[in-house]
Amino acid sequence: MSIFLNGLNLLIIYFISYQFNVILVKQYYSISRFLKVILSFYKYFIVIVPIQILTILIKSDILYLISNLLISIIVVILIDKNKIKVSRRSLLQIILSMIILFLLFYLFEFFCSFSIFLLVITTTIAFLILLPFEEIIKKYYLNKAKIKLKSFKNMKIIGITGSFGKTSLKYYLKTALEKDFKIAYSPSNVNTLMGITKYINNSLEESDFLILELGIDKKNQMDKFKKLLSLDYAFVTSIGNMHLATFKNIDNLLKEKLKISLMLKKEGKLFINDDSQYLNKIEGNNIIKFSKKNVNVKSFDIEGMKIIDNKKIYNFPIHQSFFASYLDGIIKFFNELSLDKSKIFYQSNCFVDFDRRNKVFKKENGYLIDNSYNANLKGIEESLKLLKTLDGESYIILGGIIEQGKNYKVENSKLKEKLIDENVIFIGNKNHPLIENHQFKKLYITKSVNEAYKLIREINPNNVLLLCKGDDVYLR
Repeated sequence: MSIFLNGLNLLIIYFISYQFNVILVKQYYSISRFLKVILSFYKYFIVIVPIQILTILIKSDILYLISNLLISIIVVILIDKNKIKVSRRSLLQIILSMIILFLLFYLFEFFCSFSIFLLVITTTIAFLILLPFEEIIKKYYLNKAKIKLKSFKNMKIIGITGSFGKTSLKYYLKTALEKDFKIAYSPSNVNTLMGITKYINNSLEESDFLILELGIDKKNQMDKFKKLLSLDYAFVTSIGNMHLATFKNIDNLLKEKLKISLMLKKEGKLFINDDSQYLNKIEGNNIIKFSKKNVNVKSFDIEGMKIIDNKKIYNFPIHQSFFASYLDGIIKFFNELSLDKSKIFYQSNCFVDFDRRNKVFKKENGYLIDNSYNANLKGIEESLKLLKTLDGESYIILGGIIEQGKNYKVENSKLKEKLIDENVIFIGNKNHPLIENHQFKKLYITKSVNEAYKLIREINPNNVLLLCKGDDVYLR
């Protein structure tokens, strides 16, 4: 192979290698998830691998170049929409994989004829080399955060877990408490062990309460939080069909979420949502149950939720009907602290919707409901109830339900039933189970969120419900 073709091929392979590393980082540095993404493009590689075999048999530099160009075109079309999140770890991952790639490219020319395998191997080798060093660094920061937490002797720690609603409850609790106490809480939806560790080390100041949400998406992940946290109170908001691609079934998910109780101190209390069909059978001496049945809801519409307490009507500008359950949880928490619950109702107007969680925006001729974060059946049902209270023409933008494992088709078929006679703008491919044999009033199929936005601006309906799929579209 000529020096020119060698250099050109290496540049193309470097470009593809960068994209593969983007996938690894986006999939939380999980090799199994990374491989799942790569294998999802098998139908394209079925064409490319025979071409690469031909390059070996007939020793054609041009065919080798063509096959690499084909791969690069595929990653541009299918992958090159994501940019890597720049961090120390991601930069080291890319640099090391590029160095390994360079060495293998020039030392083993025959092996390098199979670019796909080469790129997967170099990305994996770089990850495995860095892994022990990353574990040492993690342990250092974990110990640092643990020491810092112990220094705040009077601070009470609240942990929140659940399939959905963690961030909402975190902010509702913060709103209810912050008038009388100094509250610290993890920002946005930061809920991983290292995300919480970073927040504690960099931002946490001494407070009366620290509120954290604990997110898990596979078995034995809750155990890792025990390395850092000892909880005074814990909440389980919900159990639903989320992350079943990794949990496999609801029982595994339920058991893992309930492990949060193992982090409680001796006198700690566990608050459980009794409205969840999977949680209402859980019993225990330290368990306190909350339910919407204990809250007198007068009405729920685009103006929010009106609640009656002591014969007075209070308006909470919230657009999630399960807020009633959480409100009872907060009242029960106040009772545990011997606080007057009337303080919650007097500041009802301070409770607000959060970004991408049934947040309502007034349009010129109607409303936009943004529930793009809660792309699960329960959350979508909440949005549809709200949408049906509105006048005028309504459109729904969505990409289906993800992270369902073997329930992927079942859950999307259930959603399809909920959307009968609705106007739908779907983001995805024509073979998706959500749109197969549908009975929608109207259906438009788009390839991207941007294309869907452009279309909805052209249609300009009165109301729009935004349910776009999340970043992690590869887990099924």
